[in-house]
Amino acid sequence: MSRLLSFAFDAVLVSTVFAGIRRSAGISPPGLATDQVQNEGIKFVLDKYFESGEWVMDRSVELLQRFPTAFERKN
Repeated sequence: MSRLLSFAFDAVLVSTVFAGIRRSAGISPPGLATDQVQNEGIKFVLDKYFESGEWVMDRSVELLQRFPTAFERKN
């Protein structure tokens, strides 16, 4: 059970990193273009996987914005 949780956490972490790369650089790492996937089932799973990273990224940004004195934005 702990291996499954560890794998799930790592998978969400990787998805979140991809979301951060996409947002900060404006590019998608190779292989993230799910519109090229032919199998609808696999495409659905990949879309949900990458959406989970976007969700975690959104919640992380919201959390950091709640504490403006602890985290300073630099442009």
